[in-house]
Amino acid sequence: METKIDNYYKHLADVDKCWKRDWWPDFKGLFPLWFNNANRATDDCQAYPNFRSYLPYTCNICHRGPLSETNITRCARCLVAKYCCKEHQRADWKDHKEWCKVFSNYPADDKAESKDEWRRQANRQTNLVNHMMSMRFGKRPANCSVTNQMVFLQPRCRKCYAAGADVTLVLCPICQGVALCQECHGKENVHFHPAPEIACLSECDEHLINAACIGCVAMMKVPLMVESETDCSSFWKPKNWGDYLRRKRGDFELPEQMLWVAPVVACLTDHLTISFTIQHALVHSEKYGKQKSSSCTRLVVHIIGASAFEQFGGSKYVELVRLMPALKYIHIYLIGADIREAPSGPFNRPERIRDDCETRLTIVRGLYHNVAATLENADLLAAFHPGMHDADFIDSWTPTLEYIRANKPDIPCVFTGYNRDEVVKDSQVLRNAGLTVLMEPQGNPFRGLRPFLDPTRETADFIYSNFYYAMFKGSE
Repeated sequence: METKIDNYYKHLADVDKCWKRDWWPDFKGLFPLWFNNANRATDDCQAYPNFRSYLPYTCNICHRGPLSETNITRCARCLVAKYCCKEHQRADWKDHKEWCKVFSNYPADDKAESKDEWRRQANRQTNLVNHMMSMRFGKRPANCSVTNQMVFLQPRCRKCYAAGADVTLVLCPICQGVALCQECHGKENVHFHPAPEIACLSECDEHLINAACIGCVAMMKVPLMVESETDCSSFWKPKNWGDYLRRKRGDFELPEQMLWVAPVVACLTDHLTISFTIQHALVHSEKYGKQKSSSCTRLVVHIIGASAFEQFGGSKYVELVRLMPALKYIHIYLIGADIREAPSGPFNRPERIRDDCETRLTIVRGLYHNVAATLENADLLAAFHPGMHDADFIDSWTPTLEYIRANKPDIPCVFTGYNRDEVVKDSQVLRNAGLTVLMEPQGNPFRGLRPFLDPTRETADFIYSNFYYAMFKGSE
């Protein structure tokens, strides 16, 4: 099958179907706390630890910075952590003190001649920092992703990669997320322009939305997680997010004007992308299709290799009940070796689900091939960002794929990736394992719209949840 690329979100004009193009003034009006510099020392604007991020030009606690016209200073010892006030620096000390000494001994940056060279240097430095932390505390750091961000996202020139105290940087006047040194400023465009299949927005818009989303999380403690309030009168398969929001925009426990603001929509879609990808896969599978899906009364889904992404905000699966009103029973299994154990039970806030539909969310800690025989038979298998081609994960995925091929030959499975390249590589792993690819990698119209800054990846600095997907089954 020829690979398809979804064109729906390739240009900024297209996402006007989801949010207003000029959303920034509305965002400032709806979230005044983030722009209030007078009381920032006493407000409680800080994300819970699991949702903390790092940005190179903002406060470690509240993520105020140039966009909120907030002055930022660096930790005098390590020069890595940044704060908007002494109160926030004291509030962060419990976590930062573990890193401060390590970063104080951080190796000096060599000027890189290219992005690839800089990425190699940053990878070496990240490994070194994690190793130093492990040696100091006897264990691997709890939040390595933030560590990676702290290394990769240190302020530097976007063109020549110069960094350090003697380098004067000029920030992009719009997004305040990237910079050029004075030597490169005026000679180069501050932003790169990745291929359209990699990004849906201009890079400047991605930086702006990313910073605003992180600001929202700091204000609310957790990402925005809401679902629509009412069931559809009959089975409904939206075409894409624009189609969904046109119909459902007034059906949330949020002021409707909030759902015209890009960061709110970005967080909303990132919360719901799993449910919509599941429904999308059912409709496009050979076994079900739209006709059988529309009359489906019982649905069991096994999510393999599950993590906090699938577990946190379990109410996200309510949206499947909203879209498929014929359902009388739905059971979601989250199976993962590192998932946090929790008691089984109905979806979060069961009072919001009609009385004639039973819902179950079951957490199973372990590898799928070891526990699958104890679970209800699945109608659909799913794996979100499995990275099965990665050398760190392929050994655990190989017996799972062998089990699926031998014991689940007719069950459709959908898997996703942060970009096309990941899904293409995973598809090859499936073929090598003797499984049948039903749908070649293609753009997912229900991927999350929230950009996550991840410069460790080679294709683009930003990733999106479930950006690409493909489908397979156990055997011919």
